[in-house]
Amino acid sequence: MLVGLSAINVVLGLVAIGALLRAEEYWRQLAELGPMGKLKDEKIRVLSEEIENVKENGFEIARIIHNIHDQLRDRISELFALAEDIDGGTSPSPEELVDIQRTNEMFYLFLVDNIKILMDIITGDKCAVTIKIVEASDSNVLMMRTFMRDAASYRARKGADSSAAEYPYYENTAFKEILAGARRSFFVSDDLSGEPTYSNSNSNWKSLYNATLVCPIRMQLNLDSVTDRQEFSVLGFLCVDNFKGGLNRPDCIELLASIADSLFNHFLMLHYVAPGVEVAEA
Repeated sequence: MLVGLSAINVVLGLVAIGALLRAEEYWRQLAELGPMGKLKDEKIRVLSEEIENVKENGFEIARIIHNIHDQLRDRISELFALAEDIDGGTSPSPEELVDIQRTNEMFYLFLVDNIKILMDIITGDKCAVTIKIVEASDSNVLMMRTFMRDAASYRARKGADSSAAEYPYYENTAFKEILAGARRSFFVSDDLSGEPTYSNSNSNWKSLYNATLVCPIRMQLNLDSVTDRQEFSVLGFLCVDNFKGGLNRPDCIELLASIADSLFNHFLMLHYVAPGVEVAEA
């Protein structure tokens, strides 16, 4: 046993000596390179820090996505149970409807706040996040309304939200192109000021942001039909904006679109259990 321990100690000693010799050789080479060696060492240090930051940010992004879908699953499960009660002839009481509304409003605030944190990490800028709802009007024009806004941007944006409580979809280029124009699956720009055709119902938008990403909360209706025109059930939009951009990149677009797609069923079930969310076809 003593022989075994002695052998281990010898091996550890040799490993330590080898490491010290390699470190000594590394520093000798840096010294010979002079300023260039110091520059090389600084670049290695900066790159190592960046790699660690990417790893940490990747974990944080995955954690946020997990948190969002964890809560979304729970809310849909609750609504599904209530829908089964309704189908069985038992309607929610007024008190239950109020509780449903409050619970889901808290979920939507949780959602936009977490999307904000997610987009802040990815873009490196402070983002604002909103859920816009599509509502039908008496004139059959689709109207837009701010349904939920993240807590951080609420105070700065509440004036704009209240001054234009509802406005036609065509007054915002993003909604117009998704609903009736090029019929995109998203709208994104990192420099709206450089977009000559961009329009916005808020005349003061340039003081609030210069970049935006908008993804629809929708589902295609005519999947089995052979037609050149796609028809969608559109419930609303997830919208992100900031000043510096960084939104026009695949990870931002795919992450926001995945959350918007997941929200469709939740909105639809909430409308069934507690009517109030309009469903528009475009």
